[in-house]
This record gives sequence, C-alpha cells and structure tokens, in this order.
Amino acid sequence: MIHSSVVALCVFLLGAGVSATLDPATGYASGKKPTDSWIATASATSSSEIQASECSHNTRMSNQKFAWFKIDPSKVNQNGSTYGTCYASNTAPDESQLESNSGYDVFFWQNSGGQSGTGTGPIKDPNTGKAGYEDNSGKFHLGNAPGDGNTQQESTETATSAKPDTQSGNPNPSADRSSGTGRKAAEKNRLNGTGLAKISTGTGGADSNSAGSGLAGMGSFQQ
Repeated sequence: MIHSSVVALCVFLLGAGVSATLDPATGYASGKKPTDSWIATASATSSSEIQASECSHNTRMSNQKFAWFKIDPSKVNQNGSTYGTCYASNTAPDESQLESNSGYDVFFWQNSGGQSGTGTGPIKDPNTGKAGYEDNSGKFHLGNAPGDGNTQQESTETATSAKPDTQSGNPNPSADRSSGTGRKAAEKNRLNGTGLAKISTGTGGADSNSAGSGLAGMGSFQQ
C-alpha cells in the first residue's frame, strides 16, 4: 500500500512539473479569455500559483503560440504582482473566439494576435517586489534579462522564484558594460583593489507596458 502510494505521488509530481523558457510574448489582450468551446479543443499545459508576468515572459511548451491567465482574486497585487494559473497552448484563438472577462488576461507568441507587447511588467521577487527575470532553469535574477536592450542592472544576486535572496554583505562586482575610457576606468578600479567595474547608465527596467490593477495600462493585468 505504501509502495503504491509513493509511486502515485512520484507520477503526480513528474506530471506537475512544467519547464519554462525565457521568451516574452509578442502580443496581449487584457480582460479577455478564450471561449469554453475553444478551450475544449486546446491541448493546454497549466502552471498554478505563478505571476501574470511569468505567464507573459516565459513559454511552457515547444512552439507555444498562446496562453491565458486566470487571476486568483485572493492574490492580487501581492508585493506588486498578481498570481493565478497560466494555461499554455501551441494553437491560438482568433478574435471571434475571445470573450470579455475581467478575471482573465491572454498572451500571444509568434505575432499570432493581440496588441503589441507583453502586457505586463517584469517578473518580481515575491518577497521584496524588486524587478527581475527568470532564466531557463527557473532561477530568478534581479535586474534586466540578457539581450533586453538595457545596460543598467539592479543587481547580479540571484534567488529562486519561490524564495528571496538570502545572500548579503558580499555582492558580486558588476560587470563593465561601457566602452573606451569606461573600460579603462574599470580596469584601473580593479587594479586599485576596489573590485567594482563601471556600469554605463540606461533607462533600465523591463517591459514598460505594465499598468492597470498592477500592470500599467493593462486593465486587469498585474506585474
């Protein structure tokens, strides 16, 4: 009996595990959900208790084209983020297969629909509300995702998406992202023992389309 229970638990955990790949959505629609008839035909993968921004910034299956996010009304605007369940699909509904519902938001990939952008702000540390991103292993990093076009980073410290960063007192030196005299100055600082390289300034921040009940300009969206 115990053996069969353990086997059943292992199968459940393996089935529940869903990998995520850093791949921001190309479009979104706030306060929308697929019709029940469309959902009935979709082979969706679900991830529960995650941020809306995790749903919009990460894909959860190969060739993903669409995701709908069901908001948990008990977890709205927690440290700047709203939580719920993300349903990912490799097919996308057309305009006629979406209906208004303030308890949902939808995201598109591969330019398959929606208004341009992710529709949310960046993924945030669940305990501090500081902005960051998740890499392909699911680890949360403070600052800007690689290749997002911004040069300024808040920090190089990392933490898992479920726990705050527990490191303190010894942050890693920032990498030099400037050129010319900036790099020379950074090298000079290194030789002088400061251990800190110069960072060129930028606008910083991830997607700027956030708004609404937590995500700028997004109606029901939350960061």
